[in-house]
Amino acid sequence: SLVVYPAAYMPLYARRSGANIVIINMGDTGQNDIADVLINAPAGDVMTKVMEKLKSIIRE
Repeated sequence: SLVVYPAAYMPLYARRSGANIVIINMGDTGQNDIADVLINAPAGDVMTKVMEKLKSIIRE
C-alpha cells in the first residue's frame, strides 16, 4: 500500500535513480502518479500470472 515509512520511500528513491516503477495494488497507493505501469488487481493474482509467463518463456 506504500504507506509505511521508511519502506514507502523505496519507489521514490528508485524513480530518482531512473528506474521504471510498476505498482500492483487494489486501489490508490498515494504514489500512483509516479508509476510507469499501474495494475489495479490483487498482487498475488498478478504475480502468479507473471511467474507462469516467465516459466513458459524460459522453457522455449
